[in-house]
Amino acid sequence: MEFVRLNKLGKICEVIVEREPVNALNEELVVELGEVFRKIEHDQDVRVVILRSGLKVFVAGADIKMMETLQQNQETGRMLNYVKKLQDTLNILENLPKPTIAYINGHAMGGGLELALACDFRVMVSGKAKIGLPEIRLGMNPGAGGTHRLTRLIGETKTKELVYFGKSLTAEDAYKYGIVSTVVAAENGLNEVYELAGGLAKQAPIALAGIKRCIQSAGQSTLGTGLEMDLLETAKAFTSNDAKIGFQAFLGKNEPVFAGK
Repeated sequence: MEFVRLNKLGKICEVIVEREPVNALNEELVVELGEVFRKIEHDQDVRVVILRSGLKVFVAGADIKMMETLQQNQETGRMLNYVKKLQDTLNILENLPKPTIAYINGHAMGGGLELALACDFRVMVSGKAKIGLPEIRLGMNPGAGGTHRLTRLIGETKTKELVYFGKSLTAEDAYKYGIVSTVVAAENGLNEVYELAGGLAKQAPIALAGIKRCIQSAGQSTLGTGLEMDLLETAKAFTSNDAKIGFQAFLGKNEPVFAGK
């Protein structure tokens, strides 16, 4: 991998993006992220994923120079292929059967915010960092799912307010909107992310994966379909060894140590 590296910390896996100078999402970086997410998907040893930057910016957005060149050459097919690859990559990330945390230590604009929105949690550093979907200022639209995921997160009216005007938000404003789950100080932000990930890593993986699938489908299906999914996931969890461990630990007043089986 040229732009992405993995750092395993026990059951936690960090996906660290490093493409100088601002982690702009070009075609190669999008492909690398997709490959990494697929690898993690099948790694049973990984229970929690942290997505973060190795630079001062989280992900500034799509590679504008690349897009400008494609527009000048009217390479619409290549542009749409790039956007489709980004969509597919974010779908893999969103559907990982394990909790994901985006640590936003710097600007996350356009595709950068779309990337963070595909995670379960967004932890953002207070200060100069801004997030937003400013594509309207380029005469473009957020094409990789940002409008849909943001609408499901904060509602239609607030999303229109932000995206129609290409607004950018500080960490505190993003928290008020409900876009980020936690605001942290730069000096201890990563440690707080590790603490959050550590707590998630202790949970029962099979049950947690089922809960994630149920929650994510809640806004996309009828109640009847959702209840059927609840039954399916309940069966998977109930027949797992983790359920046996959980029941015995509860009755014995002990802390459960789940095996993920």
